[in-house]
Amino acid sequence: MQELEVVSLALKEARIWQSAQQNKEKPSPSQKLQVPLACGTVRGSHCFVDAAWNAATRGGGFGCIFKENNKKLCQTSSNRCDVGSALVAEALAVKAGLKAARSLGLRKLTLWSNSKSLIMAINTKENIVEAQGVLFDISQLCTSFLSISFLHTPRVNNVEADALVKRK
Repeated sequence: MQELEVVSLALKEARIWQSAQQNKEKPSPSQKLQVPLACGTVRGSHCFVDAAWNAATRGGGFGCIFKENNKKLCQTSSNRCDVGSALVAEALAVKAGLKAARSLGLRKLTLWSNSKSLIMAINTKENIVEAQGVLFDISQLCTSFLSISFLHTPRVNNVEADALVKRK
């Protein structure tokens, strides 16, 4: 095979793969509403987190709502100055949720966030330079739990945490 043929074949295969990935990421509207509503079937407590970030002020707000058997246990929110990016704000919200869960004595936790890129980074242990320190803290906090999982939920299913953050 000639070099040009190899490159052409590789590009063709990359386009096919990319197209397949894009099709996977578009759930139907009915799928979107099923994700957290079914959370009562998962054993343990659930923490829904969200963050808000203002690029002009570099301020961030974080909120988390804890539920067990689809009943709200408690909620917490906070603010912080000098937050580097929206992704860092989301990571700080996860960290705050884990700290609050540990303080509540929760041992089995499912944490839900509408930040797909953050959940992917946590689950794959991806090294993201801008959030490296917070991601390290998150991994250390995970050792406080017998069982922990991080799941993505569409924004439409995270409205309570979103509203909590926007009130701050």
